[in-house]
Amino acid sequence: MSRPKLPHTHSTLPDRSYLLSRRPSPVAYAFLDVLGFKKLVEAAEAGTKTPLNDALEVLRELGSAAERGKFEKHGPKCCPQSKYVQRNLDFQITQVSDCFIVSSEVSPAGAINLLNYCWMVVLLLLHKGFLCRGYVTKGPISHTNEHLIGTGYHKALG
Repeated sequence: MSRPKLPHTHSTLPDRSYLLSRRPSPVAYAFLDVLGFKKLVEAAEAGTKTPLNDALEVLRELGSAAERGKFEKHGPKCCPQSKYVQRNLDFQITQVSDCFIVSSEVSPAGAINLLNYCWMVVLLLLHKGFLCRGYVTKGPISHTNEHLIGTGYHKALG
């Protein structure tokens, strides 16, 4: 007597095989760290200062999907006549706790729009009473809406 075949449950998962064939490519990226955020979270958890929602609001403003969508819809915002590879500049934003990784293609338009975004973040944080630190460099990263892989990212954390 043969056993009945069970349906493949893994077929309901999204296909991510593209990641296996995609090598991290050089991108321009920025690593930004919000200073003083850890103490704000600790105070919020202890109930002694600002509610945690206020702290999260700062992060929401900086790493929103809407910012990424602007590049998808309109292309480069700063120096739109500069040369680019893709109209959306392959612009990506990933936020983890109080840190941001922002990346774009390596092109004149990619670099100036990455720097422009970082400048906007600095001004917004100053307006909210925060400082930040970080850097901009170039390195191999595969950065999508769901994943951030590559030695460029490891260097950013190191």
